[in-house]
Amino acid sequence: MVAIDKGCLAIIIIPILATSIGFIDFLYFVSIGYAISMALNGLSLIIIYFDSLNTVSLTICLFFIIYGIRLFSYLIIRKCCVKSFIQRVGKDIKKYCQFSIFCMYCLLDILCSIIYFINYSRILYYSKQS
Repeated sequence: MVAIDKGCLAIIIIPILATSIGFIDFLYFVSIGYAISMALNGLSLIIIYFDSLNTVSLTICLFFIIYGIRLFSYLIIRKCCVKSFIQRVGKDIKKYCQFSIFCMYCLLDILCSIIYFINYSRILYYSKQS
């Protein structure tokens, strides 16, 4: 049986959970879900690999956390305060049947998680090299 590294497992599961916020609103998959995923994955990699992270990997993780928090705050402010953005984002997705919307959301959740996994996998590589 193949043993799965807990850091690898974390950077697979966290984006899936973080981008699941997209089930609330379609745009959250690639906006708020991405921001939450960035911050949580950076934090989880620091927690899991704190002893084996070199300076470069630790700096990258810290930048992921800072970037995720900054992006999340920007997106929340834009969503809550900018009325032109709220009016411009239509509800075109509602015209499709609910089952196809659910399938599309699940597929988008998985695809976004794979992209975010690829984004973080280089930190696993750097931590293994040190």
